[in-house]
Amino acid sequence: MGMPIITPGTGTREQAIADLIESVALQETALSHILNAEGEKMQAIISMPGATAKQLMELNSTVNKLINAVTVMEMTMQSKLGLFTSETPPDTTTAAEQLAKISVTNVAISIPLSDSEAMAAAADQAVAAAQAQVAPGYTVTRRGAGYNDSGILRIRFIVTNDTDPLDTATDAAERIIGVISTITTAEKQLALINVPTVSIGMPLNDPAARITAVAQAIAAAQSQVAPGYTVGFNDSSYDSATGTLTGFFYITTPDGNSDNARDSADRIIYAVV
Repeated sequence: MGMPIITPGTGTREQAIADLIESVALQETALSHILNAEGEKMQAIISMPGATAKQLMELNSTVNKLINAVTVMEMTMQSKLGLFTSETPPDTTTAAEQLAKISVTNVAISIPLSDSEAMAAAADQAVAAAQAQVAPGYTVTRRGAGYNDSGILRIRFIVTNDTDPLDTATDAAERIIGVISTITTAEKQLALINVPTVSIGMPLNDPAARITAVAQAIAAAQSQVAPGYTVGFNDSSYDSATGTLTGFFYITTPDGNSDNARDSADRIIYAVV
């Protein structure tokens, strides 16, 4: 076997890994030649007409020592390869490159679009969505946030390298993100209301019976709609003899925006003592 020719390295990490793998490969080649030569020697001794038992025992001992030495060498080479095979390659991207990966076009919030906390909730959701799109080791924050209750969020993302605070990047212009509320509409909430009777705990003909019946009807209906909606009841009549309350439910949002609804026909609710 001739001497191997090794090209000088460039000093880069990639070249160092390549040189290490090449050195292991050369050692494996050398070991294969040694083992092959040992095998040929064994065959020659065993085939000798006058080989004695003592000579064969000595041969066996020599082979065992060689195998042990090869095993140690193999473990050493495995350790060399383990220097980089278990290592996670370092992230060589920049904050600007990570910022370019962010693509957040819409977010969903679990409160009405017109809620006073809607802007903060939408901005937090946008940042969380952006964080999931950048590599580990980078943190996404935001700068400013404009919002209107029709569901438009204006925001700038900032990406910072956790290990190098100077490596940071900020959106040059505001992003426009659509906001969707997972709260259902007032019409759907109104359809959930089912109040056939109320319990007033007083005689039906008591002067306060009508007021109590209305309050109980509103309380029962309010418990049947989602948070963020307010239930009211417009009572048109009350029969103190039968305890019959007639009127309609209506639903509004806290700021009284266009997401409102009311019954198209009166409901009849029976008051019971």
